[in-house]
Amino acid sequence: MSSQARKGKKNLIYGFLGQFIIMAVSLILPKFMIDTFGSEINGLVSSIMQLYLYLSLLEAGIGTTSIQALYKPISENDTLSINSILSATKYYYKKTGIYYLIGILLMAIIYPMIISVQLNYLYVVFLILFTGFSNVISFFFYAKIKVFLIANGNNYIITNIMTLVKLISSITKIVLILAGFSILMVQFSFMIINIIPLFLFLVYMKKKYPSIKFDEKPNFDALKEKNSVLIHQISGLIFSNSDILILSIFLNLKIVSVYSVYLLFYTTVYTLINIIPVSLNHILGQQYNNNIEEFKKTHNVFEFYFMIINFAAFTVVMLYILPFLSLYTSNVNDVSYISYLVALLFTINNLLQAGRAPSLQIINFSQSFTGTRNRAILEMLINLISSLILVRFFGIYGVLIGTTLALLYRANDIIIYANKRVLKRSSFQTYKRWILNFSLFIAIINLSNLFIREYKDYFKILQEVIFIAPIILLIYLLANLLFERKMFASLITIIKKWKSTKKVNN
Repeated sequence: MSSQARKGKKNLIYGFLGQFIIMAVSLILPKFMIDTFGSEINGLVSSIMQLYLYLSLLEAGIGTTSIQALYKPISENDTLSINSILSATKYYYKKTGIYYLIGILLMAIIYPMIISVQLNYLYVVFLILFTGFSNVISFFFYAKIKVFLIANGNNYIITNIMTLVKLISSITKIVLILAGFSILMVQFSFMIINIIPLFLFLVYMKKKYPSIKFDEKPNFDALKEKNSVLIHQISGLIFSNSDILILSIFLNLKIVSVYSVYLLFYTTVYTLINIIPVSLNHILGQQYNNNIEEFKKTHNVFEFYFMIINFAAFTVVMLYILPFLSLYTSNVNDVSYISYLVALLFTINNLLQAGRAPSLQIINFSQSFTGTRNRAILEMLINLISSLILVRFFGIYGVLIGTTLALLYRANDIIIYANKRVLKRSSFQTYKRWILNFSLFIAIINLSNLFIREYKDYFKILQEVIFIAPIILLIYLLANLLFERKMFASLITIIKKWKSTKKVNN
């Protein structure tokens, strides 16, 4: 097995393992937050976390552009070019760190003034500061290291480090909550523990990649697309995270808490699924730059199986999210968390978001950022304008429908652009897969009343999911293979090719 294939395998294994650990602690922690501090405080913390996602726009463009620029020199083992790109990356991240620190201070001053919460002003100020300070350290010291590791296919190293930190942080938070500490002290622990990655990344790089330096003459030309990527990232982040801000302004923090609980579950599953393309990006990215025809064959197989996994996973989530939430929020009386329509809209939006990932990969590999930035802006505007209008009439449903409208536009646009403009081929095959899988999704959901019922404990839900999930996956797999029978043989061919590739050094 080749070095790149081995890294891809490690990325998948550790990615899934890490995400399952994070999923477990991420689902437990909000329950303690809601039960102990109430939905309003949970909504406040969730809204602050979302605001920091907006602030991370300052970094947007640097990381993505650097990763795409590094694929070629890494595949050619050109250390000098790698170091010059990383030196430029370091320069931009340092500038970003300064802007981010200023942004934290401004956010801490302004945000407490525009929300309604039963906490005093200074309390919220320090809550915001403690939540965001660890990211400043990331920008200054180890963000550039993560860029190299991702481009080199070492995602599993990042996963292992961040999983460890997440686990320690979550356990510490739970212990502090049970011990009766305030939410302020809970977030202070989050800030302190999130300094740990700095030391772990520095030690790993010094030991494993001593030839990688960040003080060569910077190659700023390699990152010339960063401004176009920035526009993409800004559009994408506003698109993905405007809902909580709109809800916190036009409704209340209890509704934000409801939204954030659903968001937590769906983001967890989305991240779990997204491990697959992220784990293989370095292989596909380098193949795109070296052999475009081989890339088309590999990517076609990847899209086929990824879409099956995507639909199967979110079908299972749709079937069991409400029974799970009924137990999860059984002790909460200040707001209702159970809504079939909210669950359905979240499911559809995540199907669209995750399902377009293979086509979006093609655009990223081709670095078609300038050519597609106006499309990304339009997606953002559709979401923002429709959500602002619909929230007044339909509340939480309105912002979710706004997201659906934007995704319907952009998913189609990405599919057509990637196939027609980049790969110079028809997008019919991709659409055929979408139609088949959506039809299966609708059929399974409509039949779900035959076997979905109320549950008295989590174990019964887990037991049924373990039994039902493989069946649903098999249904999607067999239905798709019925229409594309050659895909099984194609997958076997690719696996054999990766295994037979001459072993090279990591």
